[in-house]
Amino acid sequence: MEHETKTSSQSQKPSEHRGLLYILVSAFAFLSGWFLSRRTPNQDASESIHPEDTPGVEGKLAPRKPATVSEDPPTPNDSPTPDKRTGDTTPSWKKCVEISAVFIALGLLAVNFFQMRATNRAADAAKLAAETATKDLELSQRPWVSLDNFTIESPLKFDSSGSATIIFGFEVKNTGRSPAIRGFWQEDFFLQFGERPSPVKKRDDACNFAVYGSTKVTDPRIAETWFPGNGLPRRIGVAISAEDIAKALQIPKQVFPAAPHAKEFDYIYPDLVVCVAYRAAFTDTQYHTGYILELMRSNAKISYISPMKSGEIPASELKLAIHPFYGIDAN
Repeated sequence: MEHETKTSSQSQKPSEHRGLLYILVSAFAFLSGWFLSRRTPNQDASESIHPEDTPGVEGKLAPRKPATVSEDPPTPNDSPTPDKRTGDTTPSWKKCVEISAVFIALGLLAVNFFQMRATNRAADAAKLAAETATKDLELSQRPWVSLDNFTIESPLKFDSSGSATIIFGFEVKNTGRSPAIRGFWQEDFFLQFGERPSPVKKRDDACNFAVYGSTKVTDPRIAETWFPGNGLPRRIGVAISAEDIAKALQIPKQVFPAAPHAKEFDYIYPDLVVCVAYRAAFTDTQYHTGYILELMRSNAKISYISPMKSGEIPASELKLAIHPFYGIDAN
């Protein structure tokens, strides 16, 4: 496809050269006609002196012979009759030729102008067709990577200091028609209340980091290749420090400073964002798929999570759900 694009661009160059040649020829014809129309034949400014009127060798005038009047009829004057108003002696046929040359030059200039426009339009159409064909090929053959089957692989454990740890699992699936190379993912586990901090901003940050890793990291021990087919299981362990839990418990008081204390202010609201970045083998376009997931209790009566020390919440009592409004972002 690149070869065809280059060929079309190269074939356009001779047309541009011919267009320039037409312009030069037109300009030369126009200027030549204009200069020729301005020229008039030179006229003799002096009269001839009869040899008998010149002095002889001794400084004496030669004897003048009596003038004789020729009785021959006068010869017709072949020189053109000058214009009484301008004194122009250019023949009429020459004027017609010059005017015709000017019109021909203008005609060539107009033809060349429209030819250049047609050539440019054809080149633009060819370029657009090539880009469209390349895009269609990419869309039909590109890899499509997603994360599926999110699971909770361990209890949510709180240690004596108040920090929390948990392990999640998921599958990497390529449902496209070509391998995904330079696969790289980034996760972030954090606490929020009333979208403070913003889960969307957290996911975008994770995707930017994953795209950077997919672009720069070529180590096969870090960047992966995912072929079309069944999902590949992966596990990630995340943690939240006691300091982050204490800060999260202060967010409700900052959002509602005048509100009376409520039991919801004593809960934590963990979110998990995961973003996977990759690219196709035949293009430099970078792709990504990002998720926002909410961690909560599976018990409908007690859906919130209370922080504790030296305790845990079993995995069977927890669930991980994709955010219902802006949970997935992909390109």
